[in-house]
Amino acid sequence: GLDGSGAPPAMLAGAPAPMASDAPMSGIASIAVLPFSDLSQAQDHAWFCDGLAEEILDSLVCVRGLRVASRGAAFQFRGGNIDPREVGSRLHVDAVLEGSVRVAGQRLRVSAQLVDAHTGYQGWSETYERAVSDVFAIQREIAENVARALRLSLRDNAEFRGDRFAPRNMEAYEHYLRGRQLVGQFSQRTILQAPEFFRRAIALDPDYAQAHAGLADA
Repeated sequence: GLDGSGAPPAMLAGAPAPMASDAPMSGIASIAVLPFSDLSQAQDHAWFCDGLAEEILDSLVCVRGLRVASRGAAFQFRGGNIDPREVGSRLHVDAVLEGSVRVAGQRLRVSAQLVDAHTGYQGWSETYERAVSDVFAIQREIAENVARALRLSLRDNAEFRGDRFAPRNMEAYEHYLRGRQLVGQFSQRTILQAPEFFRRAIALDPDYAQAHAGLADA
């Protein structure tokens, strides 16, 4: 396996993990998406973890009746050891989406869990083991499953960013995410470094609109 954790087969290949409860998570009107933890062996995929969480965050904005905490507010809770109830109290949200990512070669394992920020109880969880190129499908599935767990729905004709803006080249996507991570750190040093990554993405995929937007932001 990717991590030697001995996870049962039901946890792999996108099979859902057992939910804590089949009851709807009532009273959930707001959510924070935390940066996913990097469980890769070399712990060198923080840029990918941040990008995955950010794309899910942007997708959840399409959920009718759900308020989503900003990236800047949610990403201060980095590290994976934060009590969701503390996050809920500080950000004034009802639920927290957290997770982890492990990349090994061209294989990707993503675990995500939705936690009630008032009680600390887990309401939904799922683990995906796919090819890295399936990351956009994983982003969409997580957002859809969160909406389902909250008994909410996507806005009519909502279109996921991952569907609409997916690059044609995964290497271009890597450069784009590395650039976005540098911009998100918002320091003079990282802002000056970011344009080079966006330019690399554009060189590989000249029509990659998000890379052009990232370069303009930087």
